[in-house]
Amino acid sequence: MYAEAYKQKNRTKVPCTYVPITVDDMLALEALPHAVRALPDNDPQAQYLKSEESKTVMLEGFLALAKDGGQEGVNCNFTTRLDTHMELVDTDSQDPKTNRNKHVIAEITPWFHEAVSSWSTHAFDQFASYVADYTAPAEKNPPTKIRVYGYLFFDEAHATGATSWRGTAWEVHPITKVEVLENGSWKEIGGVH
Repeated sequence: MYAEAYKQKNRTKVPCTYVPITVDDMLALEALPHAVRALPDNDPQAQYLKSEESKTVMLEGFLALAKDGGQEGVNCNFTTRLDTHMELVDTDSQDPKTNRNKHVIAEITPWFHEAVSSWSTHAFDQFASYVADYTAPAEKNPPTKIRVYGYLFFDEAHATGATSWRGTAWEVHPITKVEVLENGSWKEIGGVH
């Protein structure tokens, strides 16, 4: 069960095309059970998972939080090979600390950290409303509008209780491209070539 999820999280192929998706679209994706990968291939939920996870998307939103992800089995539980965990929201008019049940998660994996040196977690601090956690003072800057490109992924570890600190167990994971809106124009950050 985890082997298939780990394989999906560690995809390294950079797609040529992406389909636009909004935060609301991601929040509306079907909630699947924790053990969805153990279902038979002909099960409708297993088929939905396979269909959605084959999609490459461009998610546009505001960067609420950027931080190092925790130790994960997919990264061999190393303390030095961590994902960059990003939380995106659909508005910059509200303090993101107050609407966490509408956050969508996107992750940069260690494979892409190695391929794009400018994608360190700290490189995204300047664009995030919060860095590392939500204990910063209330006068923190509004989040910057960003676009993350990558693969849709259902993180079944968060299939239950997804509404307390995140809006859905669906993620963009791994991220394969990042753009930031600066002075009315989209600027790519680093890039895999």
